[in-house]
Amino acid sequence: MPEPWPHPKTGTFYCRIIVPADLAAKARGERISVPVSGKLHPIKIGTHAKVSLGTKDRPEAKRRFVEAHDAIEKFWLTLRNGPRTLSSMERQALAGEVHREINARHEHEPGKPEQWQDFAGAMDVALELDHDREARIKLLDMLVGDFVDEALSKRGWRITDESHDELLEDIGLAVRDAFKHVEAMAHRDYSMRRYPRLDAPEVAPAKPQDPITFKSIIDDEHAARTRGTGGKIVREKTFTKFRREAASFTNHRGNEDALDVTHDEISSWVHDLQDQGDCPRRVATRRGGR
Repeated sequence: MPEPWPHPKTGTFYCRIIVPADLAAKARGERISVPVSGKLHPIKIGTHAKVSLGTKDRPEAKRRFVEAHDAIEKFWLTLRNGPRTLSSMERQALAGEVHREINARHEHEPGKPEQWQDFAGAMDVALELDHDREARIKLLDMLVGDFVDEALSKRGWRITDESHDELLEDIGLAVRDAFKHVEAMAHRDYSMRRYPRLDAPEVAPAKPQDPITFKSIIDDEHAARTRGTGGKIVREKTFTKFRREAASFTNHRGNEDALDVTHDEISSWVHDLQDQGDCPRRVATRRGGR
């Protein structure tokens, strides 16, 4: 599996995935939203799909990388399969997500009813263009196109042009209803509820991730220094020493997971080394040892 890529100048890690050869022409110039730590980040695809993981910490970058990498892989699959046609229920469910999002954003402080009347009125103008569907779709795209793009990006979906137009209309209706709902909340009426929900897709159980060990941290740092991307190059015998001391500490505590080390474990290990006369000179000095 690919690894987070550290920027050679800033040290910030990226999810940087090369576009598969069979999708090179089709993917170039595509814009998608990639989740990183729970937030969507829009990117434009060139020879790679690249998004910042927003951290210089390697273990944290590895955790954030998984979500971003999975989303990009789903997008490759979507490109290969081609656009999908949405069912009526799927369109209604996506419209419902937008409806709930608007309500949740304003339910605590809905403001004055008049502004929501004006917003709903603007939506009515677009939705009532029954005699000219082309103009209706164009105006709806201006008003709610961002809602449509975000709803599709969350799932990595590409849909047919007809489904896109139908989704614009359904989300347009949902946005107008949401504006009226917020207007009702501004009048202290919180009774309106509607729209179905999409069932959560079935996914294979996640494979347990390998623990982050002292050895893996040292190996990663060694690789970065060797490439010249992690700072000054360190002598090989220094890394040999690091590995030896890490193995000693792991044997002492009986656990190789580097993420749950406690101060008491370190203190116990140092005192044990002092008792054996094997404590590194600097540590012994700082501890007041021999």
